[in-house]
Amino acid sequence: MAQHQGMIKRLLCDNPIELFDLAGPAYAGFQASYDLFGDGSILLIPLLGHTAGPAGMFIQRANGAHIFLIADAAWFGENYLTPSPMHPLIWSILSHDKATAIHTLIKLHHFARRYPTIPMIAMHDASMQEAFGDHAKPDTD
Repeated sequence: MAQHQGMIKRLLCDNPIELFDLAGPAYAGFQASYDLFGDGSILLIPLLGHTAGPAGMFIQRANGAHIFLIADAAWFGENYLTPSPMHPLIWSILSHDKATAIHTLIKLHHFARRYPTIPMIAMHDASMQEAFGDHAKPDTD
């Protein structure tokens, strides 16, 4: 029966699934947040449109630098830098709410302009992930 369970459920194994509301204060231009551990190290923010309830994740690393995981709100950096959606055919098939998804892209665009030093990592953009991997390596000098 495991083959018929969703990927997330399989990854969680027997660990409980806990639901949460993004009911915390606005953060960095996004209307709400959720402080996952209560210490500001990981903040979840709504990135609506692609699906019914996706969340982005701000992570504050030990050295104080932030990264922003933007899930599927944009597939590539060009999507939020322009801002423009992915290919129209894919966009029409995969978007839960196109108007809200465009609004989210515009928010990501403004964030990128306001905070250019915070890496924004899209889940489908291998070049951004590689760049982040190089960025995240500790200095050995």
